[in-house]
Parts: sequence; structure tokens; C-alpha cells
Amino acid sequence: MMFETPQDTYKAYERFLKKREFKKAYRCLEKMLHEFPDDEMLLEDITDLCIVSWENSKMGRPWLTKLAKRRSLWIDYSLLSHIETELENFTKAREYLQTAKRLQKKQSWAPHPKKNPKRVFAELEGLIKFKEWNACTKKRVESSELRVKNEKLQTQKSGNKIGKSGQKPEVENIIRGASTQKTQTSVPSYSIPVKTTPFSEEKFRPFIESKRSTLN
Repeated sequence: MMFETPQDTYKAYERFLKKREFKKAYRCLEKMLHEFPDDEMLLEDITDLCIVSWENSKMGRPWLTKLAKRRSLWIDYSLLSHIETELENFTKAREYLQTAKRLQKKQSWAPHPKKNPKRVFAELEGLIKFKEWNACTKKRVESSELRVKNEKLQTQKSGNKIGKSGQKPEVENIIRGASTQKTQTSVPSYSIPVKTTPFSEEKFRPFIESKRSTLN
């Protein structure tokens, strides 16, 4: 049975990296870091693999955090600030930026990118502000769209609701109102005075007997 040495694993990592098989390359470095958890070179490799080659900030963040705590270089914290900004963790991004500024004052000897540190910090501050504004705008738009959607749903629900009579609420209300008005309408009444007198047979006798009678 053949055993794989750390050198074999590292060579496999290099082969996978060359083929751009980043997931397999990551597994190789991850395996080695289980054996050598404090190896700075391996931490640099896995951080560079995730963030630069693979462009997977979420995978690289925990390794970069471990590397930054181990060697406390300002460049590591400025990179952490950039990653947290991209992931919209703005409070953490500002914390890392302040740490990077504080360390840079004491580490003029430390390796740094081609850009001047002050320019790096200025660009980071601008990026944080822009991303934060963009995130707030996006939330406002989403909140507004959700409110409009809910209002439409409520309108549709109330419009499709059917009353006991089988009619929609607005129709049923009109019918109920008309019925109530009809019930409450009173029929007008009038009083006419009528005077009656008992029948007088004597006055009509001439007509009965076919005799002439006065007009009165």
C-alpha cells in the first residue's frame, strides 16, 4: 500500500491549479493544513487560490482571517476589509480598515502592493461608502416593490370575495342598501272628512212612485 507524502499532495495541488480544477486544488491544500495548521506558506497558498484564482471570497475569508491573526500584517487586514465590503458586512469592513491603518504606521518594512498605502485606504473607504449606499438603495426598492405587491394581492382577494347572496361585496352592499330603503319607505296617508245622514225614504218617494219632483 502506497502512502501519499505532503510533497505528493502539494504536487497534486500544483497540477490541479494548472488545470484550473480549483475545487480539487483546494482539497489538497485543506488536507495539508490539517497536518500543518500553522504553516504560513500553505495559508498564503490557499488564500491566494480562493480569492485570486477561484474568486471565491467566502471560501478564502476564514483562511485569510487566520493568516492575518497569525502574522498581523496591514496588507492582510486591508484585503479582509475589501472582502467584507464585497460581502456587504460593512461594520466588519470598517473595523479591518482601521486595524490596517493602525498597523501600517508601524510596518513601513512590511510588503505592500504597488499602490501607495494611503491610496489603498482611500479606495477602500470609497468602496465601502459606495457599496453601503447601493445596498440601502436596493433594500428601499425591494421594500417598495413588496409593499405594492401586497397591496395588489389584498385588492385581488377583496375583489374575488363572494358574499352570502352569491354577489361580490360591492354589489351585495348596493342591493342591501336598496332593500333597506324600500323597507323603510312609508306609504302616504290622507284624511277626508265625510258626513253621512240616514236614508230618507220620504225624499225619494216621488222617484219610486214615478211622480215629478223638484231638482232639490
